[in-house]
Amino acid sequence: VLIINKNTKEYEVLSLGHRNQLGMYFDEEKETLIMSEMGPKGGDEININKNPDVKMKNYGWPISSYGDHYAKHYTKEQIAKAPLHKSHKKFGFEEPIKYFVPSIGISEIIMISDELSEHEFLVGSMGSEIKEGDLSLHYIKLNKNKTKVIDHNIVTIGERIRDMIFLKEKKIALLFLETSSSIGI
Repeated sequence: VLIINKNTKEYEVLSLGHRNQLGMYFDEEKETLIMSEMGPKGGDEININKNPDVKMKNYGWPISSYGDHYAKHYTKEQIAKAPLHKSHKKFGFEEPIKYFVPSIGISEIIMISDELSEHEFLVGSMGSEIKEGDLSLHYIKLNKNKTKVIDHNIVTIGERIRDMIFLKEKKIALLFLETSSSIGI
């Protein structure tokens, strides 16, 4: 993750070890960056970076992941360089706050709560297996310190959810449903 100054074009590396981020939410007041990342075969993650300006963090890819390689696409030498250990912390990396095995085809992440309770998020999923939590909306509630998930509910939509926004004044989420090219509320 890079921070780029649009005026000077200067940049700095904020964090490393990400595979494929599909959603980011930055809480300026709490200086917390929450990211949804698509893993390899399994291993989608939700990662949190508190005080990102203080210390650069590494989230482990391609050394650690709760997913697996699509082995037919890689040589033994490539897999040896990217072993995908099933622990992040043991190898000096940041653990995800939540991971999904099997993968849900994770997409956008948005905060849905008001100023009094800034711990509730919606996470979209694409994929194709409803029984695995794909084609669904995931409600995630974190504890006040945003250090662990305290509630996780799944609402099956039956569509690939590509993007979302939360309209605070109306208290509704708008979903871009990719399969039918429609808007969900």
